[in-house]
Amino acid sequence: MRRACDQAIGSQDHDRPHGDVVLSVILPGPFDAALPSPMGSRWEGLVAARAGAAPLDLPPPFRPLTATATGVEFWSHALTEARGKYVLFYSGQGRLASEACLWVLRAIEAFPDAVAFYSDEDRVDAQGAHSSPWFKPTFDPDLLSGLAFTSGLLVLRKDAVQAAGGLSGTDPEAALHDLTLRLAAQFPTSAFVHIPRVL
Repeated sequence: MRRACDQAIGSQDHDRPHGDVVLSVILPGPFDAALPSPMGSRWEGLVAARAGAAPLDLPPPFRPLTATATGVEFWSHALTEARGKYVLFYSGQGRLASEACLWVLRAIEAFPDAVAFYSDEDRVDAQGAHSSPWFKPTFDPDLLSGLAFTSGLLVLRKDAVQAAGGLSGTDPEAALHDLTLRLAAQFPTSAFVHIPRVL
C-alpha cells in the first residue's frame, strides 16, 4: 500500500494544481515561515482574527475569520466556514513542510474517495536540523485505538466530519484522535490514506 500510494501521488505531473478550492487549512493565528507559501487556487487558509484586534492584511489564499474562541471551539466554527472539500486542522505546533499542501492535493486527486489523509513526521530544532523521523504505518483501526499515529498532519473530508458529529472536547490532539476513531468505525480502512512523506 505504501508503494502504491507513493507512486499514485508522485505520478502527478503538475506542480501547481488549479481549479475549485479543495483544501481548507485552519490556522490559529497569523501565519509565518512555518506555513507553505501561497500555491495556486485549490487551497485556502482560514486565519483566526481576534475580535477587536487590528484587521489582518492577508494575501490570497489566506482570509481572516473572526475568532471568539480558541482551540477546538475555533476549529468547529472554522469548519462551517471552510470552502474546501477537505480540511487540515493546524494547531500551530511544529512546522508544515513547504510542499505539504501540494502533496495533500496530489493525494486527494489520487484517492478521491478517501475521508482522511495523514503523513509521516519528524522533529526540527531551532537551527532547522531534522531528527527522529516517524515513518507511520498503513491505516489500522485497532492500532489507532491505542496509538494516535494520525497526529501531525491530518486532513479530513468536511462532510464526513460533520456527519460524524464534528469535534468534541477541549484538547485539540485528543479531539482529532477521537474524531478519527469515530470515522474509522464508519468507513473502510481503504478510506484512510497514508502519505509516505515527512510533511
